Amino acid sequence: MVLHRPPAPAPTPGSRTGGSWRSWRAAWTEAAYGPDGFWSTQRPGGHFSTGVGVGPLVAEAVAGVVPKGGRVVVDVGAGDGHLLSHLVHRLPDVALVGVDRRARPPGLDPRVAWVEDHHDVDTGRWVVGPDGWTEGAAPLLVAHEWLDDLPVAVVERSADDWREVEVDDDGHERVGPAPAADDRAWLARWWPEGRRAEVGRARDVAWAALVRSAVRRGGRALAVDYGHEAGSRPADGTFLAYGAGRQRAAVPDGRVNLTAGVAVDALGAAGEATGAATLLLRPQAKVLTAVPDAPADALGALVRRSERAALTALDRWGDLWWLLQGSPT
Repeated sequence: MVLHRPPAPAPTPGSRTGGSWRSWRAAWTEAAYGPDGFWSTQRPGGHFSTGVGVGPLVAEAVAGVVPKGGRVVVDVGAGDGHLLSHLVHRLPDVALVGVDRRARPPGLDPRVAWVEDHHDVDTGRWVVGPDGWTEGAAPLLVAHEWLDDLPVAVVERSADDWREVEVDDDGHERVGPAPAADDRAWLARWWPEGRRAEVGRARDVAWAALVRSAVRRGGRALAVDYGHEAGSRPADGTFLAYGAGRQRAAVPDGRVNLTAGVAVDALGAAGEATGAATLLLRPQAKVLTAVPDAPADALGALVRRSERAALTALDRWGDLWWLLQGSPT
């Protein structure tokens, strides 16, 4: 993941900006989930790829962290269902459920159940919620490259303190008011330094809901996402836009995917606050290096090496973080 943000288009002399100013969080939410938003109108596969689409290696690692006695795996933000498709033959005795705001993708294996649900970042609640997706003891709830797409406030440091960044319809920015009190408290604890940042509080809330539901049934929750820890947070933040396979200027028009890395240490603290234990927190490059090679012919071995190289390369998917929390048994 490239951690720099292309500049927004600069206004030309005498030009009119594209509409009323609003916070990036409000604009991002509308651009992602509104009637003309990215997740309502676009096919994500035409804009970017994720590690689960490369091959089965990620699924093998996911299968390895299913709790003992676990009878169900739920993929939150399942998209095209690639992860679940890889798990069908690896976990034949485990129920598989995809959860997404979009309809069931065509061609998905009939053994995979599907639930349409949506998480509202403003209220911090699901329409249905994890307790209603499935029954069964010791579930594994997986959020694979889901949290980084949840809209959050974007802030910039001014002379006195953090200020929210506002944006118009064309992507022009200006510094707005001070963040809300809860956001200021989150920044003071988790991102006190830097020129620009994203307030991850809404992601912490969403993650805690998954962990809480998993722990209540003796299960676990796994987050796999682009992220950062205190001491190494990018000074200019991580807010980005992708469209048609490459990085674009961030414009809230619904034609690009807006995304930002996750503060994984804040996420971990939110999960632990529910009573969960942190069982794993490490970069994907280290997680997947430990997955053994399956027996294969020469061609299969070559494919496997190429897949592992792509998924562990630090300029591709290797810098994703894996956070596993829940019941230690």
